[in-house]
Amino acid sequence: MNYPSIIHQFKKKKILVVGDIMLDEYIYGTSTRISPEAPVPIINKTEKILSPGGSANVANNLKQLGVRTFLIGTVGNDPNSKEITGLLRSEGFDLKNIIKDSHKPTTVKTRIISNGQQIARVDDEDPTGISVNIQNQVLNRVSKTLRMQRPDAVIISDYNKGLITKKVSKEIIKLARKYGSFISVDPKGEDFSKYSGTDLITPNRNEAETVTGLNLKNEKEIKACLKKLLLLSKTKSALITMGKDGISFLNSNNSFNTVPAQQINVFDVTGAGDTFISVFTLSLVISKSWNDSAYLANLASSLVVSSVGTTYTTSDQLLRASAVKNENDKIIKLADLKKMLLASRKNGEKIVFTNGCFDLLHPGHIKILKESKKLGDILIVALNSDSSVKKLKGSGRPLVKEDERAHLLSLLEEVDFVVIFQELTPLKVIRELKPDIITKGGDYKKSEIVGSDFVKSKGGTVITIPLLKNHSTSRIIKSISKR
Repeated sequence: MNYPSIIHQFKKKKILVVGDIMLDEYIYGTSTRISPEAPVPIINKTEKILSPGGSANVANNLKQLGVRTFLIGTVGNDPNSKEITGLLRSEGFDLKNIIKDSHKPTTVKTRIISNGQQIARVDDEDPTGISVNIQNQVLNRVSKTLRMQRPDAVIISDYNKGLITKKVSKEIIKLARKYGSFISVDPKGEDFSKYSGTDLITPNRNEAETVTGLNLKNEKEIKACLKKLLLLSKTKSALITMGKDGISFLNSNNSFNTVPAQQINVFDVTGAGDTFISVFTLSLVISKSWNDSAYLANLASSLVVSSVGTTYTTSDQLLRASAVKNENDKIIKLADLKKMLLASRKNGEKIVFTNGCFDLLHPGHIKILKESKKLGDILIVALNSDSSVKKLKGSGRPLVKEDERAHLLSLLEEVDFVVIFQELTPLKVIRELKPDIITKGGDYKKSEIVGSDFVKSKGGTVITIPLLKNHSTSRIIKSISKR
């Protein structure tokens, strides 16, 4: 799949996050001495940093990716609540959805970090369940947000701090089902039955082993564990994050797979699960592809754990990180591309199509591709095969082989997919893909463009793009011959 195509659609989506809001506190310092009072290091404090944690970190991950994000949760009526609400306000969250609970403190996790390593953590929390009154307030906010905003997905971020009671979980799922939102859960505790009816649960390895009583040492045991998770939770799909061993999933189509982890240096795993569920859920509602969503979520998580502290990744960072793999994924067979475009059409994406030999790629080609991309969401380039070029241009062409031409096109950011065709014209490809727009250079009349009648009959349009003067493959070849 073309990962940029998924990432570029992040900003079009809306996601509601409901769960345990926390304040993450980081105390940084240096240590050169051992305390005379006990065999522990003495930390000379140099800095304190506060960050949104728990469900607030899930929501902030989505916000930084350009997603329209709604966060519902509770905080205490204490000084720490002012700290976390101040952070959320600065990120643009609606504080009306943050409910103050005078009977419970704001959950705070304080991590002490010395010389780049976390050496201790202090938790300030009350994990008992929220009162009936607070539960009703939370559910009223969830109902209103779902009714008014119609988010594409709901993420239940359960840190087992008291918000996601069985009643709250069941009602959120019921409401989300009513409004057609995809539902994913980052679960905690030993009773997964409270997540019944969701589309996806994403426990980590330790959580999955604890709940199922199985040890995940090989593929057979992992698959058995996933099946048991589905049975216990009565959810449609299950996914287990396993750190360096990647992630394994069993979805509603009974499709099982393990996606390898990214090979990176891990400095701090704090917040990796939050990043994973946010990017995976977001990518899945866009692409409907489990493998592509797992890849992007793994990639985003790897960017997070390579830094110390609760952090997040941006769309631009994810685009750059996915670029290496992306080049090969752009060159695709017609049958596979046709299947991929089904999800794109469901999401209302506009598909742009152009074609050519692209022998000796030059600035004139680049202009046409750039202008074509501006017209829609996905740009498909149909490339004449070597045998096709030879029939059209003569025995001396092409100068560059089809696999090399395809690779050069795949390196361009504007190009989403490259499909090679054997025929003299791309009419067959056009009929199969049914693009919304066809583009060609300005040296063609619209009536001369192959596939124009077909595209127009389907409600599409045909657009010609003015050429750059003095730029063509033939001109380059003549210039070289003269020299």
